[in-house]
Amino acid sequence: MNAPSSRNPVLSRGLVRLGTALALAATLAACDDGGASAGPFDSAELNAGRTRIVDLAGSASVVFAGSVRSVGTAPASWSGFAAARQTVDYDVTAVLAGAHADPTIAVAHLVVEDSRQAASDTPGLDPTLFAIGSALIVFARQSVDGSGFEDASENFSAIPDTPRNREAVQSLLP
Repeated sequence: MNAPSSRNPVLSRGLVRLGTALALAATLAACDDGGASAGPFDSAELNAGRTRIVDLAGSASVVFAGSVRSVGTAPASWSGFAAARQTVDYDVTAVLAGAHADPTIAVAHLVVEDSRQAASDTPGLDPTLFAIGSALIVFARQSVDGSGFEDASENFSAIPDTPRNREAVQSLLP
């Protein structure tokens, strides 16, 4: 029995065109940088959140580059009616905005289910993003009670400290 495409020249040409389109799409996807070239940051996710990052740059008490020194105990539940936070201690490598003279800083990060900074399966921060030694750019504000620092967003208060991201953040700072 012959395949339907061998008996029908129109269907055969359509399958060839479909194959060509799929090959082109695969080639473009292989060359794609995830949308990073479409904006100042090195990932499509950060470029999509650029408006929020601009807001953070203007409202943070301190913006710094640092490496994760330690990660505190994860909260028992996600943020909901009450804020659930997890503290991260950083070694500060550069203060990009605001003032912070100490070589370390502790920031209480919001733990919100399905946020960019959250673990995927249990309440807590993403263990990959917040791995010990990870170089991050952090947007923090003075806590309401003045006792320390907290993040200003559950999604974009900590982003990878890469040359491209640092340049983008510095261009956004007042």
